[in-house]
Amino acid sequence: MSNTNIFKRFNGGVAALVANPVISGLLIVVALTCVAAWLGIRVLILRRIDALTTAARRIRAGDLTPPANLSAGAGELGELGRTFEDMAGALYRIDRAHRTLSETKRVVLRATDEPALLSEICRLVVRRVGYRGAYIVYAGEDEQRLLKPMAHEGFN
Repeated sequence: MSNTNIFKRFNGGVAALVANPVISGLLIVVALTCVAAWLGIRVLILRRIDALTTAARRIRAGDLTPPANLSAGAGELGELGRTFEDMAGALYRIDRAHRTLSETKRVVLRATDEPALLSEICRLVVRRVGYRGAYIVYAGEDEQRLLKPMAHEGFN
């Protein structure tokens, strides 16, 4: 049997299937089901995976601000999103603490007097590291050990 005979028989069989209204209807239903499944997967799964991937790339690039809305939903992807948000938040807090220590060390090395040092530490903690406010207090030397404010910045 030649190749042309095989193609003619195949095309004839396909034409007969498509001409049958029941078969044509089933083919349309199968095609629409495939499209609906693809759209459902895209909306329910791939969009959330894309959001996680984008957040991971931001962190890799050095942007440690915690991502938002990764934990929406239930199931494994919701749990993965919550875990990722927790990890990103921990990285952000660790980075902020590290920056605080590094900047404070520089201020201490340049300090000439204690009141200026304390004020400068409060200033850098708020303005350069990103905390909302900072207070430095000393415990009093008397029996009551009342706190004595020494320097502050922020909370205005």
